[in-house]
Amino acid sequence: MVFFCFLVCCCYIVCQCTSGEFEAALLETSRAILAVPGSSLKWFRAPQARLTASMKETLQRHGLRHALGDCYCDDWAVEDPQYIAGTIAKQADHGSIVVLHMPEQGFREHCLEALRQVLAALAAKGLRCVTLSELDRLATEGSSGAPLGTV
Repeated sequence: MVFFCFLVCCCYIVCQCTSGEFEAALLETSRAILAVPGSSLKWFRAPQARLTASMKETLQRHGLRHALGDCYCDDWAVEDPQYIAGTIAKQADHGSIVVLHMPEQGFREHCLEALRQVLAALAAKGLRCVTLSELDRLATEGSSGAPLGTV
């Protein structure tokens, strides 16, 4: 099972910012996400996966969990969608978390085509995409659907 989801990342925050600056940026980003109808917020990925102790405390205070990926290939810097897709597909397995950067018009546009190719490659491997919350639920319950340790 592979998951794709865009997490609150606050990428513009340098990990050396004060805990107050981090919390202010986190709350600003959270408000923007929660303004989208039907959205919810449970997960965070620290910039460059560098989670500090003060960041962890802030996340816990706001009920957020830190998520890391196990499939990554510098897609922000490598502008070759085929290479990105091939690298991610080789790394991905059941339970993997794929990190891809959000494409924007005029910025990282190659990531959109990479995403298309990654999804096709994962489907060809028999993997499906789920949200991080679904992946967490499946890991907690196991494949039977019952909580682990109860079957």
